Amino acid sequence: YKMRKESIKLTDETDATGGVITIFKTEIVTDKNGMPIVVKKSPLVEDFKMTIIQFSVTDTKYDPETRKQFAAKKASFLLTEQAKADREKETQERLMIVERGLREKAEAEAKGNVAKATAVIAAQLKAEVALQTKIEAETKAAQLLSVAEINKKERLMIASAGFEVAEIKAKEAEQEKIATILKAQGRKEAIELSGDITQLEQALIDAEVEKAKVVAGSLAKIQVPSTIIVSGGGNGGTVTDQLINIRLMEGAGLFDKVRVSNSDVKRKVKRPSK
Repeated sequence: YKMRKESIKLTDETDATGGVITIFKTEIVTDKNGMPIVVKKSPLVEDFKMTIIQFSVTDTKYDPETRKQFAAKKASFLLTEQAKADREKETQERLMIVERGLREKAEAEAKGNVAKATAVIAAQLKAEVALQTKIEAETKAAQLLSVAEINKKERLMIASAGFEVAEIKAKEAEQEKIATILKAQGRKEAIELSGDITQLEQALIDAEVEKAKVVAGSLAKIQVPSTIIVSGGGNGGTVTDQLINIRLMEGAGLFDKVRVSNSDVKRKVKRPSK
């Protein structure tokens, strides 16, 4: 039959050095009907014109040398299979080691990622708490500032109101003062125009009148001589001194020449109209 040889590279196995293993596959080539293509016919058919209906090999006798080759080939095949099994085992162990390393690496990375994520979350929470605390502090400070501004405005309003009240009172006092001055000036001008005297002047006049009345009454009761003799007597006095004394006594009303009565101290006054 026509045979076809094809090389195949094993993808899941390697040799002792780790290289790729290549094997050859041999198969019978068939025609378009799926029948094997005959390259050379058997001598039985070609030479002897025999038709083979069924061919069966029931027994084969091999010589000792061939049997040795079969045994060697079998041993070699067993050794090859054993080597293949060993390589497969080593490959599996190597893959297991690699996988174990990858797994441990993945576990370490996972633990690191968990620790990192935990630290990041803790930092974020801390930052958020700090931000919230800052916001609360700023809000409280703003509230205190607002209260202080309100208190300040209230104090300013109270002070302003007090100042306005004081200013109004000062203005009222000034107006009262001006009114008093104007009233006094008006009264003074009225007195000057009408000839009236002030209450103070009237009180002084009344006091002087009473004083004069008392003095006049007292002087009227004193007995004085009608004649006085003046001399330059032996007491060392002079005529001039005596005349001065007489003049003083006359001025005091001690002589009959100067009669003092209540009518002499009266003054015609006009009482101020009320």
